Amino acid sequence: MKKHITTGSILLLMMFLFNFQMVFAGINPSCTITGEPSFCTGGSTSLCVPSGASSYSWSKDGTSLGLTTNCINASSSGFYTVFITNQQAPSMSCGVQVIEKTPPVFSVLTQILPCGTAQTTLNINVTSQGLVNYSTTVDNSFGNVIGGGTSSTPTVAVPGNYNVVVTDQNSGCSSSQFAPVSTFGGSCIFCNENTITVSSDITIDFNTTPATYTGDPALQPYFSEDRSGGLSPSKWIAKFNVGPNKLLITNNAVIKTTRVGGAAPGMTFSGSCDFVIETGAQIIAEGHSKDAGDIILQFNGDIYVAGTVRDEVTENSALPGQIVLASKCGDINIAESGLITDIGEDKGGNDVSLLACGECCQIPTKSLSLGGNPVPVSQCGNINVVGLVSSYAEATVGNQSLHRPNVKVVSMNGAVNVYANSYEPLYDGFTRHGLKYDLFGGIISWTDKNAKPGKVEVQARGNISVQGHGIDPTGTVSKSFGAIAAVGVGPSTLGGLVDVRSLEGSIYASDRAFDVSGKNTLFPNVAKIKLHAHGRIDIYRVGTDNTFNPVLDARSLVSGGKGGTNDIRSYQDKIHIHTGARVLATTVSGTQGVNKLEACTGVTNNGTVTPADAVPGNNSGSCSTYAPSPIYESCWEFPNNIPVRLRAEEKQVETAMNVFPNPTDGRITVQFNSASADKYRVTVFSMTGSVVMNSVIDATEGMNSQELDLTNVSKGMYILILEGNNIKEQKRITVQ
Repeated sequence: MKKHITTGSILLLMMFLFNFQMVFAGINPSCTITGEPSFCTGGSTSLCVPSGASSYSWSKDGTSLGLTTNCINASSSGFYTVFITNQQAPSMSCGVQVIEKTPPVFSVLTQILPCGTAQTTLNINVTSQGLVNYSTTVDNSFGNVIGGGTSSTPTVAVPGNYNVVVTDQNSGCSSSQFAPVSTFGGSCIFCNENTITVSSDITIDFNTTPATYTGDPALQPYFSEDRSGGLSPSKWIAKFNVGPNKLLITNNAVIKTTRVGGAAPGMTFSGSCDFVIETGAQIIAEGHSKDAGDIILQFNGDIYVAGTVRDEVTENSALPGQIVLASKCGDINIAESGLITDIGEDKGGNDVSLLACGECCQIPTKSLSLGGNPVPVSQCGNINVVGLVSSYAEATVGNQSLHRPNVKVVSMNGAVNVYANSYEPLYDGFTRHGLKYDLFGGIISWTDKNAKPGKVEVQARGNISVQGHGIDPTGTVSKSFGAIAAVGVGPSTLGGLVDVRSLEGSIYASDRAFDVSGKNTLFPNVAKIKLHAHGRIDIYRVGTDNTFNPVLDARSLVSGGKGGTNDIRSYQDKIHIHTGARVLATTVSGTQGVNKLEACTGVTNNGTVTPADAVPGNNSGSCSTYAPSPIYESCWEFPNNIPVRLRAEEKQVETAMNVFPNPTDGRITVQFNSASADKYRVTVFSMTGSVVMNSVIDATEGMNSQELDLTNVSKGMYILILEGNNIKEQKRITVQ
């Protein structure tokens, strides 16, 4: 019997086959790879096939990856293949090409904020190809983006650690880096367009309560008095804080305090701009039978003195106050007519300090010429002395080991230049206690009948140039001193100490530059000239004859006296004593002094060294130490009307941060205490303001240590700053 296949049967068969296929479709997923087939360098992309199979096996470029899940992360470019198996269906495979895309490459020029500027621009330089987008934001709220945050030149306020992100518009890949901007200690020079001009006398009388202001009205709105220093009127202060105004004293105006029972109250002048005292103008604190107070000039900007700043006592039982000229960011200039003088009597004298603290300034480099040789000058708060800076004490009564006058001239990041090479003395035949002296320009600490002499300390980050003078060529010739001198003039008095250190530059000296000569008949003889420089030391005689010698004078000038010491060292360069120049530590008769010369690359002596070098074996090869250690590590306490002081390296106050070893070969440990778990940032700056390292530390509560690698940076000095959790500490480090 013939059976016929009906239309209904065909439909039933088709439905069976469809259902069979659907069952196997659920068991054997299709081999289709999904996911973005590209990723940015440093990232990855996720590749997936449908789940539900018995097993998966992934490979790249024919090599098994050992991965057996349906989704994987691909972090390198190549052809990725997956092999899918199932017990009830044929195996299958599929693949996809994955491409690694390169993010944009860029750099950001960062800097220390220039002086007089409240904001700066970050310059983002993209070195890779393609269109990019910019985004600049603030990291950890340390700063503010003022404008242009989506441009290549965003404007930022400081200080700040700025997070810069650059995105490639085509690939979508981004790069980021931090751009720290620092002022090293806060605001710099801030000036408005106003100048306060004092053109007639001003007197402050503390014999009334409150004190009476008399004279030129220009300064009266900025005057206040302070009697909190104690019962002695010499501790009372007349304060003049002019804020962002420039202060100009001119037209022979005199500003002084009236004596109270013989004592002279002190004065402070401060502001965030510049200070100028013109020729003939004077600031005076003068005590008679009682002490005189301090005179403090403390400004953010330049200090220019062509007039006189004088602190003096005129009676034997009293002491003068100290004189401090401190610029937070600018230069200090003592013009040829400028006189900074502190005058004591029998009880002794007091200190004079010129401090260019300038750790937030970067001024374009200049140069000067000395003996025909170009001299690069490091800039950032220079001190230039053409006039006279002097502190004197007769020192005949009381404890003669106290109150010797010391002079400190310290430029934290700039240069010191002393131009004492005038043809004639600035003060010809100057009389002191019946004796006449020819006083040229320069820096002098001098005593009369002292048991312990004073000292002059000069420190600069950059070069130190001292141009001395000769003997008075005309008229009556009186006793004179070298350009930088610590001397005694009494019957048996000692010379003092001249300590001169260039931390990253060189020392250049000509003619009668350094002087600690004296009678030196007392014992022991402490007279010493110390010249230590990172770079070279050049000693010249520019004058035509030996009246312009010796350049270094540590002689004893009488029979039976003792010569002093000349200690000269170049840490990374040479010592060159040029033709005609003399280095002397001799005596008329008695004990000769000592000359010590030590250098890295050699000593060239075309002049005269008497007596001969005591240790000639170290005239070359003494290169293991990079630079002389600083006498003073930093300026501190710079708020208005609080005298700036210097933090000595050997007496530095302990802080929350310790860095060791220092000096280092490049590997250092930063150790600090944190009150809680927090993020800290460590930034290392070169002395020109470039960032050489930037790192974030995840700190825990308590003591933390972080090792840093600076082996890839050049030898030299750097500033390390630790910021976070209300802590901001900085430390100067040396890589050698």
